Amino acid sequence: MGLIDTYIHTLLKSACPLPSLNIFLSPKPNRLSPKTTGYNFPSLPSITPFLEPTTSGPSTRWALSTAERLHCNVTIGYPETTLTPRPNRYNSAVTVSPSGAILAHYRKHFLYYTDESWAEEGKERFFEGTIEGLGK
Repeated sequence: MGLIDTYIHTLLKSACPLPSLNIFLSPKPNRLSPKTTGYNFPSLPSITPFLEPTTSGPSTRWALSTAERLHCNVTIGYPETTLTPRPNRYNSAVTVSPSGAILAHYRKHFLYYTDESWAEEGKERFFEGTIEGLGK
């Protein structure tokens, strides 16, 4: 079991059992320690080993398998890099469905000061959209 899975497994074991779950929102897992979340990297070189391709890295794969297993939508944050000749890097979040669809992808607009050393601001200030079954 990887660090992300260990962290989430511990989190789910400590949570109250729910008869039905519509969405699981996960903070950014810290791949250096399963006991903490988020990331605080002082520079681009320090976060580079953890950057993931847009909606196709280990965090997205984990979200997809977790959504299928829990039969709910899953949102997880991750450090994103685009696979373009001049890569762009973002502090991002992806939301997936139990059927394996990417429902939403958001690039953080209001960066925390530690993000500014490696991430660009996303264009959208907030996520605006509908995720079926939520908020109604």
